[in-house]
This record gives sequence, structure tokens and C-alpha cells, in this order.
Amino acid sequence: MKKLYMYITGLVMLLGCISEYEPNTIGQIEGLLVVEGMITNDTTEIRLSRSVKILDDFGEEESITDANVFIECDQGFTFEPVCVSEEGVYIIKVDKLEPAYKYRLSINWNDKEYKSEYLSPLDTPAIDSISVESSASEKPVYICVTTHDNEPEPTYYKWSYREIWEFNADLFANAGYLNDKFYMFERHTSQNTYYCWGRDSSKVMLLATTDKLTENLIYEKKLIEIPRDHDKLKILYYIEVKQNRIRKGAYAYFENMQRNIEQAGSIFSPIPAEMRGNIVCVSDPKEWVLGYVDVTNTTIMKRFMPELRDLYQASYDCAKNIFTGMAPDGYTYYIYSGTPTVPNLYAPIRCVDCTYDGRGTKNKPSWWPTDHL
Repeated sequence: MKKLYMYITGLVMLLGCISEYEPNTIGQIEGLLVVEGMITNDTTEIRLSRSVKILDDFGEEESITDANVFIECDQGFTFEPVCVSEEGVYIIKVDKLEPAYKYRLSINWNDKEYKSEYLSPLDTPAIDSISVESSASEKPVYICVTTHDNEPEPTYYKWSYREIWEFNADLFANAGYLNDKFYMFERHTSQNTYYCWGRDSSKVMLLATTDKLTENLIYEKKLIEIPRDHDKLKILYYIEVKQNRIRKGAYAYFENMQRNIEQAGSIFSPIPAEMRGNIVCVSDPKEWVLGYVDVTNTTIMKRFMPELRDLYQASYDCAKNIFTGMAPDGYTYYIYSGTPTVPNLYAPIRCVDCTYDGRGTKNKPSWWPTDHL
């Protein structure tokens, strides 16, 4: 599972160079409590961290793993975490949010008490479709989501996703090394470096609203951009999209956060005054806390997209880079002859090893529909 805080770094990398920005801030704060996540009927993931050295050009953070975190219901019962990760992610199972009840997040840490406001759960419209958008052959492929709401009032959305894809190396090597041990490879067993699986999840904030639109419809909102030569397009692609309706205040908060990241370079840069969120320190109301914890039901759509493999375009011709005899640096076995009288063939490692450079693993999901290993 990718860590929740990675979307912050991912957005900065995506946007590239950042121009100088001077926001109306609440000052240079070190040790700011940062709360990420929302209370949902799905698995609730709350990540806690504290800012460190915001006076530096690039702020950092420290994960908080020793807090007492739980969800409170206004009916008097609570939900405790089932586990806490090293990255400070607290996993809480609620399963069902009762529409007549209100819920909030409670945190006890460092001899202080923090709480979000009590909120009733929002109902989230279903996802209508997950589609692919592709135009000219040299352009990237986009994975898009479409949704609508029958209510007349504008809807505010936030999405997240996880993706898995099966791909293959460009060439099938008949021999090579696995865990530093030499093997003769077989295509129809897991003893090969030909078939692999890659995984990723959302790292940027994905927001949209129907406010100022003539219809309460989000049509083909772009979630993911895939280059034409990416492994995701090779054999089989799977995506699971989670959709949440959020409150207007939450949307404004996340928009401000996104703008701060884009313009100032980091969530831990000087904090604009409008980014207070809905979490307060009960022990010291003057203390600033960064975070907005909404309460909302999640709708999910899962889809295999085999049509993507028709859009793949290789950017490197492995067949033109096969060597006989002594292998250059960065090359490995393509065809191992097993006899001194027949020369071996060598190819770039990237062409015959799907695990090379962290591209993928041999960890195939148990529910995956292909018979490849």
C-alpha cells in the first residue's frame, strides 16, 4: 500500500518548477500536527505527522505512531484502530455510517487532545463509468471517471485510486539469475523474468465540483496519465477508483492546500491563514492544526481494461540490441546455449528482466484472471 502522504511529493514532482510565492500566512510553525484522511464506511485511514523545520527551504515531517486515535459517534460509542503502520497510518474499520448519527476524529498525543467537528455522513453518488481517452498516437492515454448527482445542489468530489497491471519483458530469456541463483527459465511457471505485476496508487489530490456547471455532472474527469510506452499498457490493466462526496468547506480546504503546494513547493511551507481546517486542539485552542476530516460514504468502481494493450507503443527496440559472445555492461543472458560450441546471446537487462529497476514483481494477485506466472 502506498503511503497517504506520498500524494504531496507526487504533486510537486508532477508540476515541476515552482515560482516564488508569498502567501498570507500564520507564520513559520515548527511542530505543527498534520492530520490526513477522512471518516468513511470503507476502511478509514488517518495519517498523523508533525512538521519539522519549516524555516528550511523544504519542510519535512515526522510520522506519529504513538498517538491514541479513535473515531467517536455522538451516540456514545467509539471505533479503535486495528493497526498502525510505521508511517503513522492508523487503520480504523467502521463498516457502516448511520445517516442519523454524527462522527468525529479524536486524537490524544503529546499530552494534548485534538478533535475534528461532529459531522453527519454524506451520501456519495455512484460512479457512472471508468473510461479511457486517447487521441493522437503520440499523445498519452488518460484514465477518466464520469459521475453525476440527481440532487440540484452542486456536488464536491474527491477521488483516490489503486492500480495493478500485468506486463512482460520485451524478450523471453531462457536462463538467468533469480535471487543470485542461476536457473533455466520456463514460460509456464513462475521461474522466469518474463511476466510481472506492477502496482501504484494515487499520489495527488483529485478534486472536482459541479459548481458553476449547467449540469450536476462530472464527465470524463482525468485521473491518470499514462505514456504510450508504459508497462501499464502491455498485457492487462486493473483500476479501483474510490469516490467521495465532500463538503464545500473540505473542498475549499483541499483546494487551498493544493494551491499552497503548487506555489510554495510543500505542504510544510508557511501556512496560509485560510487553511485552518476543522480540527482543533481542545487543550490549547490557539494551537494550529493542519487537516480537514470529513465524514462521507465511499462509492467504488473496479475495472479491468484489456483494451489498453492496443494503445501500447514501444520506445526501444530490444531486438536490435542483441549481442553474441561477450556481453557488454548492462546486458545479461537472452539465449543461454548450455554448450561451449554454440555462442550465447545477450540482451539489455531491461529487455529480458521485468523486475529490473523496480518495474515490477512476481507477486501475482490470487484473483488475477490470466494464467501467466
